[in-house]
Parts: sequence; structure tokens; C-alpha cells
Amino acid sequence: MSSFGTCELPFICAEARPYISNPTYTDVLRLFSDTCYHICEGHDATSHASFGEAVHIAVTLRMHEEASYEGLDPIETEVRRRVFWLLFGGRSTHSLSCLQYLREPYC
Repeated sequence: MSSFGTCELPFICAEARPYISNPTYTDVLRLFSDTCYHICEGHDATSHASFGEAVHIAVTLRMHEEASYEGLDPIETEVRRRVFWLLFGGRSTHSLSCLQYLREPYC
């Protein structure tokens, strides 16, 4: 194993990540997972950036429009719908999790 810890790994991956030229719903899922990691680590600005990029790609793919699913495989259609609703619900969770008082102990 190399000398850097797991905390530095997401930042190294983000810097090494090539520009997404042909985005897919898997890129949206990856960015959403990245958002969850950064929330847990307390990196609010980075989590907002990852979530914003995930939403941008979802809108670019027109995942919010039923017409964009026409002609796709039924399984692909269902996965895309579930990813969209994951983002839709995730925006509220993301907003609440970034509030400082929710991270403080209640004692």
C-alpha cells in the first residue's frame, strides 16, 4: 500500500478524473456517492460541488423527462428513474446534513 491514507484518496481521484465527455447515469451515481463521502468527512464545499455536478449531468441527460426514456431497454429505463429519484430525495438530505447543528452532540 502507498503512504497516503484513505482521506486523501478521493481528492487524488478527483484531480486525476478526466473531463466527462459522454456522461451516463453511472457518472451521476459515482458523483452522488462522492457527495455522501464528503458529507461524512465534513467537507461541505466539496460535497456541494459533487452534488451540483451530479445534478448537472442528470439534467443534461434529461433524466427528469419521461420522453427521454423512449426506446430504451425497460431495465435501463427503471434504473435511470431510480437514479433521478435518488437525486431528487438526496437534495433535501444533502441540505440538512450540511447544517452544523445536526453534527453537534445533543448533550
